[in-house]
Amino acid sequence: GAIVDVSGTPRLKPTYVSNVELGYDRKVPDIASTASVSVFYQINQDITALQQGPLTFYLGAPHILTTWGNIGNNQGWGGELQLKGSKGGFRWDASYSLSVVDDYSPQVDAALGYNRSAPESQFRLLGGYTAGPWEFDAKGQYSTSADMYHQVSLIALNPVRTETGGYFTLTGRAAYAIDERLTL
Repeated sequence: GAIVDVSGTPRLKPTYVSNVELGYDRKVPDIASTASVSVFYQINQDITALQQGPLTFYLGAPHILTTWGNIGNNQGWGGELQLKGSKGGFRWDASYSLSVVDDYSPQVDAALGYNRSAPESQFRLLGGYTAGPWEFDAKGQYSTSADMYHQVSLIALNPVRTETGGYFTLTGRAAYAIDERLTL
């Protein structure tokens, strides 16, 4: 196998992230809830990634020189709609979120693939009930497909991209409050 040499560079710039979010909440007293809507925009500048150089030979052994470098920019935007509330021991929370990432630098897309690394849409529904010291909750969430990365081996430089497909998760919780600081 080849020897991997990792070097630094004094020209490396830090990644700069700017976020803007605007939200609006409105009480809906007829159903003891609050309706919320929010939108966001984010830009990432000078994204860093490990860059692989050519295969060279030094003292008869193959070497791959790698270094960190700035590879470009990307941006993302999206929003969320939510309705949550509680009444008479019952609580609920329903929401939908949209998140779109644009790797407009080809180097960012090739190296990191951020535009496929998060689900574009997520639907969440939570319901719960409290009776005295007892609390019960159930939460369901559906997420659209995304790409996940996994490292094939410790010396492999490029992770492998695998599509997850859409998926649904369901969780539950039962708890008993001993006092205000301890819940089992």
